[in-house]
Amino acid sequence: MNFHEKIKSLRAKEKQSQSELAELLHVTPQAVSKWENNKSVPDLMTLVAISDLYGVSLDYLIKGDQKLQEKLSAGLKVKHFFISFGIGGTATILLFFVMGIISMVTGIEFFIHYWAAPGVFFLFFFSILLSPFIQSKKAIEESR
Repeated sequence: MNFHEKIKSLRAKEKQSQSELAELLHVTPQAVSKWENNKSVPDLMTLVAISDLYGVSLDYLIKGDQKLQEKLSAGLKVKHFFISFGIGGTATILLFFVMGIISMVTGIEFFIHYWAAPGVFFLFFFSILLSPFIQSKKAIEESR
C-alpha cells in the first residue's frame, strides 16, 4: 500500500474530510487532495504530524512508497549540499581576507597568487568532505 492509499484510509477511518485534515496539519485542502491522488507527497515535518495525528509510525507511512522515499532523500541531499557550500564558501572568504591582510602587511603579492588558489580549492573541498561529520555531530548533540 502506497502513501496516498494510506492517508486516504486513515482519514476515512477517522471520518474526516480533506478540509478537516488540512486544517489540523496547517496545509491547504488542495495539498491533501494531491497527496491522496498521488500527485505530490508531503514534506518530512508534515509526515511527522500525520504520524502523531493518527498514531501510526513514520515507518508505516513511508515504507512501500518508493516515490515518497525518493522525494525525502532528495530533499536531504539538497539541504546537505547547501550546508556544505555554506561552510566551504565561508572558509574561502576568510582565507582570501587573511591572504589580503598578509599581502598588505608584507607587500608580497606573489603570496596570494601562489598560495591562495590551491589553498582555496583545498579548503573548499575539504569542508565539503567534512560536512557530513559536522552535521552528524550536530544531530547527536541536538538529540541529547
